[in-house]
Amino acid sequence: MNRIKLGLLAKLAGHSQANETPAATMRENNSPALDDIVPQPASATACSYFIPLHFESRHAYPLVVWMHSGCNNQRQLDHVMPLISERNYLGVSVQGTEHLGNGEYGWLQSADSIESTIHHVKHAIDSVAARFRINTQRIFIAGCDTGGTMAFRVAFAFPELFAGVASFNGSLPSNLNPLGNWRTCRRVPVFWAHGRKSGTFPESNLCHQLRLLHVGGFNVTLRQYPCADELGNRCYGDLNVWMMDQIAAAGESGIIS
Repeated sequence: MNRIKLGLLAKLAGHSQANETPAATMRENNSPALDDIVPQPASATACSYFIPLHFESRHAYPLVVWMHSGCNNQRQLDHVMPLISERNYLGVSVQGTEHLGNGEYGWLQSADSIESTIHHVKHAIDSVAARFRINTQRIFIAGCDTGGTMAFRVAFAFPELFAGVASFNGSLPSNLNPLGNWRTCRRVPVFWAHGRKSGTFPESNLCHQLRLLHVGGFNVTLRQYPCADELGNRCYGDLNVWMMDQIAAAGESGIIS
């Protein structure tokens, strides 16, 4: 039976398918402006950065890399990070690869788009690490709907880089062999938030994909909510608890006292 299910896993791997930034907080703490701290190279994609409340320069912060939802942009980070935690993490978000107009972007699942996204995520992490103390063993990547799918893809492409991956109503990627190295990918803990009435990611699809990950030996934490595609604020607090649990399991404290 396990062999049959692992065959399904291999099939999925091979064939399936603007708000205010925390700059106000920084000014309150007599810190420099965001643009002074993290200058944007002309060749880089647009990024947004989140500086936690009462920022302490001597603390090595965990980092959250946020992949925005479809028809949105990197500034979604400004709304999401305070819902996760105002003080526990640094945050960074990159812009999607597909320009949809009116300042909105999406995530193409083509080979070129994936390569470009991975490059920009790595650059964004490096830019934060060059300016701040981050705990390089505590980098989490998370995203919503198609951004969640891209978060899975980036995490599974470079599992050694991430302490965990989280997806909010985002399915597993299905093309271009995303689970080709699943024995290594399964080292990355997964947090999956899902609306039971989701129209874009039906519960039947979630159950099928969840079985594949369990058979592959992935460590998955699933949270389901009585809603559709718009998940409420509670799910972000649940993500914070889950990330703190991952940090505590490693024998560290990510909470600022």
